[in-house]
Amino acid sequence: MRLRLFFERDLLSGFVHFLNLLVVHNFRCPHHRRALAEHANLLAKRANVERGNRRLRKQTYPRDRVPYNDLGHVYSAFGQYDKSVEEAREALRLEPNTGANYSNLALYYLGLNRLDEAEAVFKKPEERKLESRDLL
Repeated sequence: MRLRLFFERDLLSGFVHFLNLLVVHNFRCPHHRRALAEHANLLAKRANVERGNRRLRKQTYPRDRVPYNDLGHVYSAFGQYDKSVEEAREALRLEPNTGANYSNLALYYLGLNRLDEAEAVFKKPEERKLESRDLL
């Protein structure tokens, strides 16, 4: 079997593809293990580039919530939920009327197993009478 690297995919789908390779295939062959290790290294390098791009956009557009949300997603993809929470809080501060900001913050709290804080975040849009498909 010949492994292909998928550079055209975004970071998260590339990471999911990498995990699928781990689960689906038996990597006893040294060639496959080496190719998988190279793929993991490339994903890690690409993640660093993505983080840098998001940070630059955050500095360029400090009042835009999107780079904060994007950076939160990148951090959460690698299990860094504490950093994701910081980014999501800032996105929520910038746009408190966007439902996705509440759901992102609550999901990151769930990732940290902080259930009370996640529940409190989900109550805030109800108090504000916000309706969004992200809050369902």
